[in-house]
Amino acid sequence: MFQYRPLEHLDSFRLLHLEPSLNHSADLKGSLHHATLSDCDYDLIEPYTALSYVWGDASQRGVIHLGGSAKEITASLDATLRDMRDKSRVCRIWADALCIDQSNNAEKGVQVTLMGRIYSTAHHTVIHLGKSPPGFEKLFIDLKV
Repeated sequence: MFQYRPLEHLDSFRLLHLEPSLNHSADLKGSLHHATLSDCDYDLIEPYTALSYVWGDASQRGVIHLGGSAKEITASLDATLRDMRDKSRVCRIWADALCIDQSNNAEKGVQVTLMGRIYSTAHHTVIHLGKSPPGFEKLFIDLKV
């Protein structure tokens, strides 16, 4: 069972290093690494992507393997990470449901106050709305977007 390592500094946060895969359906594998917002201010860490996504139905689950331990995640986050995973390089991602220990209320309180800075410090932010309903793509074609 996966165990979070406590954050050490007031401006600490975790980043997922998502391992690459050529196969979209391959197991999700990665590791969580600590960083600080101060490190970001001085460009001491590699750029990362902040993820905003639909949490979805909590009863539908997926799994990510972190350092050899399995961690349950929502099916929505599972699908989003599969869509974001690169074929050849590690992706550095901040996703609240995974990078914040959701069982630790004190940590959640601190991390929520940092979220604005976490998003603004990210190299870019990806918004993933989940699977599109049938016919949705046609709407964009009709709008010529």
